[in-house]
Amino acid sequence: MQPELQATLKDCLSSQQQEDMIHEFRIEDPAQLSTSIVQLLRKSNYKDAIRLTQEGMRQFQGVEPFSPRTECDDEDLIQSMMRTFYLGSHIEDGIQESTDATHSACSREEVQDEEELPEELVKQEMLVQYLQNAYSFSSKITEALSMVSKLMYESSVSVVQEAIEFFVIVSQFGVPQAVLGVRRMLPLVSSKDPKIREAVLDAYRRLYLNPNGDTERSRAQNLIQSLFILMVDASLATIRCLEEIISEFVQKDEIKPTVIQLLWERFTEKSHCSVLERQAAIMLLGMMARGKPEIVGSNLDILVTVGLDERVHEDYRLALEVCNAISKIGNNQKVRICS
Repeated sequence: MQPELQATLKDCLSSQQQEDMIHEFRIEDPAQLSTSIVQLLRKSNYKDAIRLTQEGMRQFQGVEPFSPRTECDDEDLIQSMMRTFYLGSHIEDGIQESTDATHSACSREEVQDEEELPEELVKQEMLVQYLQNAYSFSSKITEALSMVSKLMYESSVSVVQEAIEFFVIVSQFGVPQAVLGVRRMLPLVSSKDPKIREAVLDAYRRLYLNPNGDTERSRAQNLIQSLFILMVDASLATIRCLEEIISEFVQKDEIKPTVIQLLWERFTEKSHCSVLERQAAIMLLGMMARGKPEIVGSNLDILVTVGLDERVHEDYRLALEVCNAISKIGNNQKVRICS
């Protein structure tokens, strides 16, 4: 652009003729005039751009940007002034483009944030709704426990079976109050209807004979702990019904030897346990002795030495349960105790 502009500038300066076209560009605002000059330069209309610059220098003497900053001839002055106009417009455009790009990027980020925010909000709302529904469902199940427990003593066998199945399911889902219904079904093991009796045995088999645990010992510990919870504050009638169920499991070899071993460890205090847990351990051993008297008979010396030693006055309840366990031996004529 520069060689052509210089040639045009020299031609214009050498010619003293001023065409009427100059008057078409007469503008009172210097900023608007400089903008018009830049537009002409971009269109490569150098002749009109030069004439507008000359006109600006005449009209706006001493006014920026038409005020000369240095002493120089007209050719250098006009060329310098137009260079300033042209380069200044590019800088402004660059700044504007940069600003536009920044605004565009910010807008995109805002749109993205606006899009992400509702999506995250929807997830949170769904989670809250899920928890509310779960809580509501849990509350309804808890309210239904008392009513369903009464159905276990209806005359209809199918209704009783459904009620038993209900308590098995809620127990497997960990509803704490379900243990009340599980305990309430115990007397049904003595039902004259074999379907109901088998439903109770199957329920206890599913609830207690398949405990969680990584090892055989941990599973045995969980089984014992579950039975302990069932025996807490249980009536004598409930204990008798539980004994019938456990003795049947023992007869069918459905209770693992590890369970029996852990009960003996708790009774002899080889494993740390509370006083109540020790009493429950000998009670369970007595229940198992009803199904297999040798469980107690083979360890009679340990039973007497540990349970009826000089510390018997410290825990009379334990001594009572030891005597009950020993009495189970006489129920089977196949077992002979030699003194």
